[in-house]
Amino acid sequence: KEILDPAVKGTLNVLKASKEAGARRVVHVSSILAISMHPNWPQDRVMDETCWSDKDFCLKDEHWYCLSKTLAESSALKYAQKIGLDLISVCPTLVIGPMLQPVVNGSNRVFIQFLKGELCDLVKRLTLELRL
Repeated sequence: KEILDPAVKGTLNVLKASKEAGARRVVHVSSILAISMHPNWPQDRVMDETCWSDKDFCLKDEHWYCLSKTLAESSALKYAQKIGLDLISVCPTLVIGPMLQPVVNGSNRVFIQFLKGELCDLVKRLTLELRL
């Protein structure tokens, strides 16, 4: 309740306000977690705009942040289509910048792991897929 509802309602509120303000296009910055939580995703299959995190898997394993991003993203696309708003989604793998909270968040934790040479499995997988 504390994560899912605000994520979906907040995203839809921004789209509604954007449309009311006369915007024709909105760029929605989400997260790779909206598309990458698949326990059985084939290693040789590229993740693209048809790929979404497995909602049942996220729910079962209590990956609430991942589920919130997936629900917000899919709700945003449906709502934007309904109200005639051109919605572009970007799902970055990592966002780095000043911390807005007093504790280390997920992105900063991954960045710290990267600096220490302790790449998490997700970053390793993305690196291999992108052939960096």
